[in-house]
Amino acid sequence: MIVCVYNRARQVLPCLESLLASTFDDFEIVLVDDASTDESREVLAQYRDDHPERSIRIVRNEINQGISGARNAGIDAARGDLVFFTDSDCTVEPDWLGQMVAAFDDAHVSAVAGTVVEPPPRNWAEMARWGGNRINRTRLQGRRLIGCNMGFRRHIVAQHRFDPELRRYCDEDDLARRLRQSNEQFAFVPNAVVAHDHPVTLKGSLRLAWAQGQGSARFWHKHGMVLGRDLWFLAAAVLTSPLALSGRWGASVPLTFLTLQCAALIYNSVVWKRQPLVWVPVTLPLQFLQSAIKLTSVFVAYLRFWTKRAARQR
Repeated sequence: MIVCVYNRARQVLPCLESLLASTFDDFEIVLVDDASTDESREVLAQYRDDHPERSIRIVRNEINQGISGARNAGIDAARGDLVFFTDSDCTVEPDWLGQMVAAFDDAHVSAVAGTVVEPPPRNWAEMARWGGNRINRTRLQGRRLIGCNMGFRRHIVAQHRFDPELRRYCDEDDLARRLRQSNEQFAFVPNAVVAHDHPVTLKGSLRLAWAQGQGSARFWHKHGMVLGRDLWFLAAAVLTSPLALSGRWGASVPLTFLTLQCAALIYNSVVWKRQPLVWVPVTLPLQFLQSAIKLTSVFVAYLRFWTKRAARQR
């Protein structure tokens, strides 16, 4: 059982308490402190010392490696045949680990994921974000893993590993894509439930949108894509905006793409996130702003990639 921690001295204790309350008790806990600057190091050490009867080990990265580097450090330290991940701001249901372990009774399964639930939103930003951790809705969604609720056969994930270049976001999507390319099998365990409570403010949600753009750009660039489906129409609106100078008919082209972008956001909210329909007029403006920030971040990331490539070719 691997939990990566970065500056979450307060949040990590409920996570650890929930793990120790598991009905399945044959497991070790590997805590990866990714160079925290708060009291996380002391909190983790004290918790280990307070529970000498349990197998709790701490790995400390002296330099922050990002989520992928931290996960790899946990994999290297783990001793079991199966490794599972949850996040330090999550709590697990008592039967979560048992449910996840049982999925590996099928010898063909290499990776599993479970259900992530969230508390009711407390502000506008959380309303817009709510439901974003849902996976396995349809094949069109394309997501097979979720970082705070997933597990692997250790030899499989040790072979493929997480990409350290993906420091924030898309780390599990990248690994899932590579595992699919290797014909590895996935399982989804709906009754393996993790509660994820990640408070976010309006300012924080805009910062997250920028970070998602940076991570997504690296992921898309690595896999030979330009943009993900969530930004197609918005990017098309930006690229066709000069047509607005030619008059009303020209302006209709970017406006059509903007309308399609709004329709895509509504579909994502209602169908995949399962947000109540009455939330749509409230959250749509913020989701559109977040998409615009993410797209800008992607363009900036690509500009950096191209600049570095040009510098290497000189």
